[in-house]
Amino acid sequence: MASTKHTLPEVRALHHLERYMVSRGNIHAFYNVIAGPRIRPTANNKSLHPSTDNSLDWATFLARPLTWLIQEHPTLSVVVRDHLSNAPWFVRLPSVDLAKIVRVATVQNPEDVSSILEEEHNMPFDLADWSVPMWRIIVVRVVADGSFYLLYNFHHAIGDGRSAMALTEQLHEQVNLAALHSKDTTTASTPLIVPSPDNKPMYVPIELRIDCRPRFKTLTKEVIPHLLFPRALKRALATKYWAGDVDAKADQKNISQLARFQLTAQETAMVVQAAKKRQNTVQSVFHAAAVFAVQSCFIYPSQLTGDAIDPAQRYSTPIAMRDLLPLLDEKARIARTDQGTYTAEALDNVVLRPESSFWKVAKDYRRDIVKATQTREGVRGLLEHGGMLNYVPNHNGGWEEFFQDQYSEEQHGRRATMLISNLGRGWPERPLAAKATKAAKTAAGQEGHREEEEGDQQQQDTYEVEDAIFSQSAETIGMTFSYSVATANGVLTATNTWQASAFHSRDRGEWYTRETKRILLQACQADREDLSMQQAFDACEPRP
Repeated sequence: MASTKHTLPEVRALHHLERYMVSRGNIHAFYNVIAGPRIRPTANNKSLHPSTDNSLDWATFLARPLTWLIQEHPTLSVVVRDHLSNAPWFVRLPSVDLAKIVRVATVQNPEDVSSILEEEHNMPFDLADWSVPMWRIIVVRVVADGSFYLLYNFHHAIGDGRSAMALTEQLHEQVNLAALHSKDTTTASTPLIVPSPDNKPMYVPIELRIDCRPRFKTLTKEVIPHLLFPRALKRALATKYWAGDVDAKADQKNISQLARFQLTAQETAMVVQAAKKRQNTVQSVFHAAAVFAVQSCFIYPSQLTGDAIDPAQRYSTPIAMRDLLPLLDEKARIARTDQGTYTAEALDNVVLRPESSFWKVAKDYRRDIVKATQTREGVRGLLEHGGMLNYVPNHNGGWEEFFQDQYSEEQHGRRATMLISNLGRGWPERPLAAKATKAAKTAAGQEGHREEEEGDQQQQDTYEVEDAIFSQSAETIGMTFSYSVATANGVLTATNTWQASAFHSRDRGEWYTRETKRILLQACQADREDLSMQQAFDACEPRP
């Protein structure tokens, strides 16, 4: 085994953002990301997919789609050599065994997928195990309606939320293509051992696409305080922010807990309309609901009773850099389907009072995000923040030591109150239907009529998207709450993860998640002009 590991073909060295993701896993601070649609078979193809939990049957069913993906994306066949060293490399597996990367579970109802997500988030990738790549597929069968989730669980070093959305859209499309060809008796079965592509380069990391080096003023702002200020002074100067019931410890176990909520199509449309009415975005509205819920559940009640509690909230917004790089360099544009990790982070504080306006909080947040993402200076600042990783000590174990030490300087041992990552809309309901119909209508005469009928039949032989899931494991020393949001088929779904050790009981995290949904819908009612913090608190359900 040892000799095999050292003879695998080298692909390239990991760059800074990828090393950051690997280092977080090395110290058990963060494990994985999950995304994918829930799809439902149409009437004509219910017998095409397996009706059992046999993973080999499902691997066989998915063999053709997954083979296409592996051949299309070299990222899906790499592992990391020397992941604990100061010089980790991506190396290429000779093949991927689909029987080892497809897991199957069954739930009664769609909402029961939460337990599967939580279980997956507590199963980190073992980078020392080269029998499997840095990803897996989880099929979750839903008994109640015959639908199933196709979930892509991956290590953050090989992708981000946007790349996962694009990949699972392609997976859905390939499943539909396979369904359309399933009645062709001449089609040979696809092997479960898929050879890795050796003629395609791996995606180009962001540091090689554009200059991420920090300017002198950025170095002065970031490095000098870290090197020269004692820890006590840095804490004294920082804004005090809430970060859970229990402070984080560097050696605590990483145990993610998860809650999920979903809006109906009507509720989703109501939120979208409320945002548009006020020239806002769903992301901004969700942010306002989430910070109102923290204030209502945790901060405001303690202030009323005279208990000492940090008054502010510190929030993180992951920024997808794919569409932003052309502001600085048109040649740095990143394709939607590129499988890589291309993210940055906007970090800020908010302080709420009883009279605080929901829609003003949303408006202020959107203004800050626009400044960070739609101006050259803002985008340059996001890149430079990532470029600071070039100054992390580079001896063996240096990155891991640095991050643990850095977080130990944070208040409560956590970097922020919350993170909200919103993929937006994705996963077209039936990506092949329009293509099939268009192809049918190009023929002429009676032949064209038959082709059109066949095109209509093909639409019935596909799998349609019901909704989608986006989720990520909780962070031990990062964010207290991590919200992941995605919209598919007009339905918004949100998952929220937190560390079990951050709260006195699981009920606290679940309660907060319910309150986020309640406040979101309360603020977006068509006949409501605004919502104050006091009004949100007055309607809060009793504390667990």
